[in-house]
Amino acid sequence: MHFSILTNIGIFCLALANKIGHPSVKILAEFASSVDVAQTQSYYSIYYLNLGLFQGGGNIWNDWNKQFRTFIVKQQNKDGSFMMMPDAVKWEEKLNLNYTTAMAVLSLEVYYRYLPIYQLVKKDK
Repeated sequence: MHFSILTNIGIFCLALANKIGHPSVKILAEFASSVDVAQTQSYYSIYYLNLGLFQGGGNIWNDWNKQFRTFIVKQQNKDGSFMMMPDAVKWEEKLNLNYTTAMAVLSLEVYYRYLPIYQLVKKDK
């Protein structure tokens, strides 16, 4: 079973709209995060899933993030670049290590580029 890029983008968009707690979004997030990260087809998909799940936080994010970190470290080459996904989607196969490295780094820095906005608002109340 492969990740759906559109599902992952949708999870992120709904997280930005403060809908991450909606039951249907939770089901999508649980499903997407339960798939083995090694089966993903693109860094683009991983990036958006990281963005959405980070906004949702909690156990789903924590479990996914552990899996993701373990996987991504194994993808890094000795020169610091990141190799292509094992079953990369066709359009991503045509790109080079500059792309894969940029997307891997963006996925890794989700913690530093985005605040979990709605989690912070809830804590302040």
